[in-house]
Order: sequence, then structure tokens, then C-alpha cells
Amino acid sequence: MKRLNNKPDADITSVSVELLGKPIHSIKNELHTILLQATSEITHLLRKWLKEPGISLLFNGIDVQAKESKTYEQKPAILRHQEGGLITTSMPMDLLMRLSDGFYAADVKRTPDDSGAITHAITSSDLRLQQRIAKLFASHIAPADMWHIVDAISGKEISLRAEFTLSLNDISGSLYIDLDSTLVQTLVDELNLGTHPAIQDKFDKALENTPVRLNTVLCRKTLPLDQVLKLQPDDIINIELLSNMPVSIGQERLFTGHVAEQNGQLVLILKD
Repeated sequence: MKRLNNKPDADITSVSVELLGKPIHSIKNELHTILLQATSEITHLLRKWLKEPGISLLFNGIDVQAKESKTYEQKPAILRHQEGGLITTSMPMDLLMRLSDGFYAADVKRTPDDSGAITHAITSSDLRLQQRIAKLFASHIAPADMWHIVDAISGKEISLRAEFTLSLNDISGSLYIDLDSTLVQTLVDELNLGTHPAIQDKFDKALENTPVRLNTVLCRKTLPLDQVLKLQPDDIINIELLSNMPVSIGQERLFTGHVAEQNGQLVLILKD
């Protein structure tokens, strides 16, 4: 007998049943296109803000995140859409400090110590720059006047996470954009990303043509166990047809019915 391998394949991505049917999937590809096209303009503006031509931005993609508690190195920038939903922007502490030092033209650049540890604290100026960058990204998803900064915490829920690699000369890190499920639904409504009519028509037609088995019980016979044990092939058992026969599909009862003769053959007549 062949032994089954119960170990999960590393190349197979697990799918949560909670994601099935969620509008989160209808917006994912649209956002991928929007953010990919926005990368060049965002890069240009960051270089202009910091007066630093060495800045580069690479879009790595967007994926579904399911009910995982997200942790951040420092307080992220959170914006709320006026129709509902949060977008959260975060990046590594050392990268934010380097961007902030360039933006504010600091005389002394903050850098990690010899062990690589960051000894400097994040300042309110750093967080304001992070918010400004968050607004820049958000403005490509929805108009800038639809967003406002909030002091909120993103919960454990289904969301979308876009990842960018942001580099500045000798330092680089991942910049994350998280969209919660409420925002996903808001964007689905605004972008009118419902089910494609052609796909829906094909699905409806396939459903209509799906074969099902209709079951009915014509008779029942109760015998003592000792008689059942004595039954042999070719034995004849007297039966009586039921006056009301249950008609069902699987375990779902649909009608009752009765047998009648019509044009020389037996037929089943359905009743409520």
C-alpha cells in the first residue's frame, strides 16, 4: 500500500476558508496595477523632497494577509478613508531616520552604532515625514482629500499588504502598505469591481446544467430480525406502495408524491 505524505508542500500556499467569497480578491489585481504604475512618480517626488537622486523604489507586489497580528518597529502612519477603512504605512526605523535626516537637512546623520544597534529615538518629525509619505501612496489609491490621519490600531483581520523596497544610497528596507478589509470593500464599491457579467452568466448556466439525483421512497417493509436472517435470493416479499412518498435531493426534502398509471406506465406525481 502506498503511504500518503501528510507533510505540506512548501510550494503550496494555504488558503483560509474565511477568504472565500471575499471582495478582497476582486481589488487585488486592480491595486497591483495602480501601485506599479505609481512607483515612478512616487520615486520622483521622494527624490525632489529629499534633494537626493540616489533614492530608488521597487514595487514587490501585493498579497492577502489573513488574521495575523502585524507588528511594527515604531508607530506606523495610519490614514482613514472618508467612506470607511484604514491604510497603514510602515518602514524600518533606520530607514525612516535616514529619510528624515535628508528631508530636514540635518547637520548630523543618525546611524547605528558599531554593533548595528539603533541608539537614537524616533522623533515627532520622523513620524510626520512618515505620514507625508503615507499620504503620497494613499493619494494614488483614492483622491488625497478623502484621507485623514488617525490614531488607530489595525486589528487582526483579513487585509491586503503591498510591499516596496525603498533604497537610499547604502541603506534599504521594506516599506509596507496595509489595507484593512473595510477599506477593501470601500474601494470595491468606488471602483465598481463587482462580478464580471460574462463570468456570472457562465457560472449561472453551468449551475443550471449541473446533474442532480432525485430520490424517492416507494415502499417500506418492516420484518423481524429472524425473518431477515432467513431471506434468500429469489424470495418474494409482499409490499404496499406508500400513499405519500418523500422526494428529496440528498438530505434535502423537496416534495411528497404518489405513484399513478399513465399511458401504460407508472409515473410519480409530485405534491407540495
